[in-house]
Amino acid sequence: MFIVRIKARNKTDPWFSITVFCSITVVVFILFPLFEMLTQPSFRDLREAVQDLDVIRSILLSIYTSGLAAVILFIVGTPFADILARKEFSEKRFVESIVDIPIMIPHPVVGIAILGVVGKNHWIGLVMHYVGIQIMVTNTGIVVALTFCRSPVLCEHSKGLF
Repeated sequence: MFIVRIKARNKTDPWFSITVFCSITVVVFILFPLFEMLTQPSFRDLREAVQDLDVIRSILLSIYTSGLAAVILFIVGTPFADILARKEFSEKRFVESIVDIPIMIPHPVVGIAILGVVGKNHWIGLVMHYVGIQIMVTNTGIVVALTFCRSPVLCEHSKGLF
């Protein structure tokens, strides 16, 4: 309804029509899979999934690791976001560009990059192995990956709070 009223005012502008079409396409691209995910399974399928111990463990693992990553980012990222929001310094744009990099990297590539740093062929990985910290195939690895991938989101959204 809203789009139709706006479209009626700007019938002669072809750019406006393209913009409206692209906007609708993006919204449908986001909402359609979510709608299908919510409406496709039957109640019987959902009941079976909720009773499956592997599903319950997976859900609990997701809640635990994402919650721990959020706490870590809150503790470490909030003061950093405060600096980015309140202070002006010559390298600020460069630092903000570095912070935004993880949001552009596909998650499998992030995993490979993290493994490259914490693997036995890197000095950090050797130190972690010597101390007894294991990242590969552990909850710690999941938390590290989530923290890495979500850090730009925290820093960007926290800037509006300060």
